[in-house]
Amino acid sequence: MIYNKKNREVIFQKMVKGDETSYQSVYYYFYESLCVYILNYTSNRALAEDIAQESLLKLWIKRETLKSASSLRSFLFRTAYHKFIDYCRNEKKINEELENFRRESLNELLDDNSEFKSKLERIRQGIESLPPKCKEIFILSKKQGLSYNEIATRLDITPKTVENQIGKAFKLLREKVKNEMVTIMIFIQKRIFRMNY
Repeated sequence: MIYNKKNREVIFQKMVKGDETSYQSVYYYFYESLCVYILNYTSNRALAEDIAQESLLKLWIKRETLKSASSLRSFLFRTAYHKFIDYCRNEKKINEELENFRRESLNELLDDNSEFKSKLERIRQGIESLPPKCKEIFILSKKQGLSYNEIATRLDITPKTVENQIGKAFKLLREKVKNEMVTIMIFIQKRIFRMNY
C-alpha cells in the first residue's frame, strides 16, 4: 500500500504495531523530501542521505511514541534538523580539538628535539600499520587537509564512515605511542608528512 493522505492513518497504525511493509511505505514517501530539506543547509548529498536514513530509522525505533499520522512529518523534519546540527557541532568540536593539540605540540617540539624524533618514528610506523582504507582516509585528512565531506565525495563513502575511520586511526595510534596524543598531533602536520610520505 502506498502512503498518501487518504490512507496515511491506516498505514501509520499498522507501522506503530510493527508492520514493516507499512514502515517501508512511510520511508519511501518521506525519504527524498528529507534529503531535499537537509540540502537547504548543505551541498553534501551523501550527508543529506545519511541524515534522512538516520531520521527514518529513529522513526521506526520511536514509532510507538507518536500519536497520529499527522505528527509524522514534524517528527521526521525536526529529527533531521537536530541530526544536522549535531553533525555540525561535532565537526566543529573536532576541528577545535585538533587546533588545540597543534598549539600544544609546538611547546613539546621546543623541549626535546631528539625525543621528538624518536616519537615521530613510532608514529610513522603506526600510520604504516593502519588498515589500508583507514590509512588512506587518515592521510587524505591530515596530509592533504581535506574535510570529511571532501574525502567522502572522493572515495564515494559517507562522511560518517570518514569520521569513524579517523577515530579508529587515532585509537590505533594512541595504542602505538601509549597515549602520547600531543605527539600524534605534531606528526600530522603537513611538513612532517612530507618527510615520510
